[in-house]
Amino acid sequence: MAGVAVEYFAHSVPGAGQEHWEILEDHLAAVAERAREFASKFGAAEWGEAAGLWHDLGKYRPEFQRRIRGEALSAPHAACGAVLALRHHYGELALVIAGHHTGVANVDAVEAGCPRPLRQIVAEAQAWLTGIEEVCPMPFLARPELARPRGMTEEMQVVERAAADLWVRMLFSTLVDADRLATESFYEPGKRIEHPARQLESLCADLDAHLDALEESTPIDTIRRQILLECRASALRPPGVFSLTVPTGGGKTLSGMAFALHHANEHGLDRVIVVAPFTSIIDQNAAVYRNVFGADRVLEHHSNVAEHADDEEGGEAERRRQLLAENWDAPIVVTTAVQFLESLFANSPAQCRKLHNIVNSVIVIDEAQTIPLPFLRPVLDVLRELVRGYGCSIVLSTATQPALKSRTAFEEGFVEICEIIDDPRSRADALRRVVVHWPDEDTTTGFDDVAAQMAAMERAMAVVHTRADARALAQLLPVDTRLHLSTRMCPQHRHDTIGEVRSRQKHGQPCHLAATSLVEAGVDIDFPLVFRAIAGLDSLAQAAGRCNRNGLLKDSSGSPLLGAFVVFRGATQPPDGLRGGVCVTEAMLREASRDAGALDLFDPQVLEEYFRRLLVSVKRDGEDIVSLYGGRNLATIARRFNLISDGDSVPLVVPYGNADVELSSFKRAANRESMRRLQRFAVSLRPSERDELMGFGAISSLDGFGFVLIAPYLHLYDPEFGFSIPATVAANPEYLIA
Repeated sequence: MAGVAVEYFAHSVPGAGQEHWEILEDHLAAVAERAREFASKFGAAEWGEAAGLWHDLGKYRPEFQRRIRGEALSAPHAACGAVLALRHHYGELALVIAGHHTGVANVDAVEAGCPRPLRQIVAEAQAWLTGIEEVCPMPFLARPELARPRGMTEEMQVVERAAADLWVRMLFSTLVDADRLATESFYEPGKRIEHPARQLESLCADLDAHLDALEESTPIDTIRRQILLECRASALRPPGVFSLTVPTGGGKTLSGMAFALHHANEHGLDRVIVVAPFTSIIDQNAAVYRNVFGADRVLEHHSNVAEHADDEEGGEAERRRQLLAENWDAPIVVTTAVQFLESLFANSPAQCRKLHNIVNSVIVIDEAQTIPLPFLRPVLDVLRELVRGYGCSIVLSTATQPALKSRTAFEEGFVEICEIIDDPRSRADALRRVVVHWPDEDTTTGFDDVAAQMAAMERAMAVVHTRADARALAQLLPVDTRLHLSTRMCPQHRHDTIGEVRSRQKHGQPCHLAATSLVEAGVDIDFPLVFRAIAGLDSLAQAAGRCNRNGLLKDSSGSPLLGAFVVFRGATQPPDGLRGGVCVTEAMLREASRDAGALDLFDPQVLEEYFRRLLVSVKRDGEDIVSLYGGRNLATIARRFNLISDGDSVPLVVPYGNADVELSSFKRAANRESMRRLQRFAVSLRPSERDELMGFGAISSLDGFGFVLIAPYLHLYDPEFGFSIPATVAANPEYLIA
């Protein structure tokens, strides 16, 4: 740098001379340029640029420069830019800069498991900045004039406080992604960056050509075609909140995508994000989309990279983890509800990195009724703000709409929801393909009885409450014909099993499937007989959609035949969070019985009444997150907004299929592409399970991803039932023989 005797570096290159290292001034300028571009999408270009210019000012510290040259000493750097931001009264900017390695902190509140509060962080760094000002080029210290975002005053309304929090997370996202991409560009020069908006027109054309080539061979195909045409026509409507109410089997996977792509094209939006409740739906939908659009234009995102959010001074392994964190740089993203929703309330760099790429998107929330009720209030707040402040359109897509429109006793609902198709009730009647058999009052049916009834049919499926239930029932079914599905199977294993179900259906082979609720929504499988342990009406209606799904059942004379959907009360209870739905269902069953009528599972008005009762019977902000809005407690909010009760899950690579090939590929070249392929061979571990397995030496850390199951414990992954931890964990003795 001109006028500076000492060269200041941002990044070193192991084994290379300093002439190959990255000059700090170049890094700050590169990050500022990218962050400005990202933040311009939501009117905060100057804030993004300032964040980029100031984020690594601490690397001008002599201690950092000595450390980068090989000295073993501590030299944290992120707080220096935060001190400068606070001097100029930009508190939001200080939060973003101070947390770009460790995560956004609370301003004052100390809480276990969260980064140290901002006040503590900047107090230590006050003196550091003085020395930096003596050597840092003035353009990087100049005070920017930043137009204030929506404020954070105490008198703000709840909606404005929620907006302020999301704004900080969005700004944080622009800095984190810009920093990671600039660093990646230095280490891997010439790496191409996608611009998804330029691809949407061709994606629309590809999908239209695919759908227009489909034949109409059944009455259901005709109905699906009508739904598709209405989706295309509705795409011209202005951005906002939409509902796509299509009965199961109505083809909403591709019709919904047709709406989303045409809508994005019409209004200049950047990408389509499909949010699904179950990984099984991701497996299926992503496969459908890849078949139409090609694998390179569809991102299937299951798991978070295991970035260490508390490590500012990590070495090469930590840098690699940071670069691998997902940023959703694809025109079509298919992800889980846990991944999507937790990211919108997160504070960690890995989870927040992708947030700015949600801006100007069509967000299709598949099976919208599965939004976790204890978090419904904050979820609706943030979805509303994505529409209001970030140019998004939301599509609530399901056969069982969860009645999310604002009304008395549910004021937090959406003020306006535009239905995409006309007259959903008539479509529900036209697509009615099953007879529902309700259980007699107070009767219980054991799994042995269910298994016997299933075995008496050539093809049958049962959906039960838990993974343990699914395994127990499967073990009672005929060995030669049974299949099993649960989330303890890795995505590729589930995909293969669903493929086997379809193959047996196509070739008329016997098949008896025991599964958890992961198959009851959106999974394209078809059985003439389906059992379902009693649950909420929405779950029952979804499970019934796997019965005679395509309307192909015929009697001996060739006349159409209805499938049989059998609801039973099992010996086990559903998980705690689902028991409220069971209670409402039981109450409505009793009322229908008193009125000498049967509860109509497929009547939209019945389902709306069910949701109205359910929503007023539960606490919709179970973690009291709304009270924390306002920008001072972002770390606490992130800690509370945890959809998995046992803490953040971590991925575990298991020995299935060609997992060993993808694992070797990842180890040779750890990048987002190899990580995306590897996640298809991973299951999710709860922290308590991770700790238990580490204690046995059954897993090893996989830098940049999570963990991998190792010999002699590979038998913990069963080729039929997937992963489990038995009561007694023992090594396979074959691996212990010298």
